[in-house]
Amino acid sequence: MTISLNKPTRRSVLQGMAGAAVVATPFAKAFALPASDITFELDREGGWIHSLVAGKHVHSMSAESPSAMAFAADARLLHVAHAIAGYRGLPTGAVSHYRVHRNGSLALVTTQPLSLAAVIPHHIALSQDEQMLAIAAAEGGILNLLRVDEQRSAHEVIATHRRIGASLPQKFHFDSQGTLCVDEQQYAMLDGRLARIGG
Repeated sequence: MTISLNKPTRRSVLQGMAGAAVVATPFAKAFALPASDITFELDREGGWIHSLVAGKHVHSMSAESPSAMAFAADARLLHVAHAIAGYRGLPTGAVSHYRVHRNGSLALVTTQPLSLAAVIPHHIALSQDEQMLAIAAAEGGILNLLRVDEQRSAHEVIATHRRIGASLPQKFHFDSQGTLCVDEQQYAMLDGRLARIGG
């Protein structure tokens, strides 16, 4: 899914739809998809993830600088990037995975670091088969790829790519073939590494 980006907003909103993996970035205005009444709202400055059902607030989860999210509908997991410059004493950002209950509340599954120097992550994308999670950090200069396990919780970073002279992406998603699209550039795993294959 490609999201049209507008002026930066203080909050990003995601509404989940069964059978789809969708993404909200910190540049996206509020948007919604049909077939679900659960909405998740990121409050980066306040440090919260808010859950709403049918427009009514039902739950809030404390989260450090939540900046972007992707929803895995099959596993009912919300993946959230944290726009931080350090995690457990290391110069890196982090990503958390939350179980989404039927009533809209969240339960933290795990939090893990990104690669070194992948600070202030701001974009996140989940492949359509929900097997791979990609995160862009450091103003779009560092890409991290994480493999998702059978429980749909991402493991450690399996590949990275440094984009020389990169700017903040305007588009960040996986296409139907599993290729990571960053603006007009395409990336895929080749010989065990994340490589640019087009654009």
